Amino acid sequence: MSEETTRHTARASLTLLRTALVFFLIGQIVSIHTGITCEIMDQYHAIPLCSARTIWDARTGAEWTSERAIYDAQAGGCRLHDVGGLITAQHGDGDAFKTRALDTWNAHADSLGSLLGAAMGLVRSREKSVAGCST
Repeated sequence: MSEETTRHTARASLTLLRTALVFFLIGQIVSIHTGITCEIMDQYHAIPLCSARTIWDARTGAEWTSERAIYDAQAGGCRLHDVGGLITAQHGDGDAFKTRALDTWNAHADSLGSLLGAAMGLVRSREKSVAGCST
């Protein structure tokens, strides 16, 4: 498979993922403000995160491959993969790995990633308040 084909396939997958993340964000924010949960999104912790801004912005197969390699090298194994990992890292309680993973995420996030990061603070607050009500 050529780099260009790989980039097109990856871009199509990333577009679907980004669309799902926008739907997720809308559902979570509406749920927070109305108190009505979106049950289809109850298992959201496993939703993959969107790619780094530079990977999403790549225009050619070679650029995509290069940006992916650069991001992987910079992340150095400290990488967030899903929404649950983002929520956990935001409340890492001084864990160096979680702090580095969150710093890497924030440094490479595009507008959608930044919005997702901000919204997860609200989601975490809601999770805590719901957990407090059920005990």
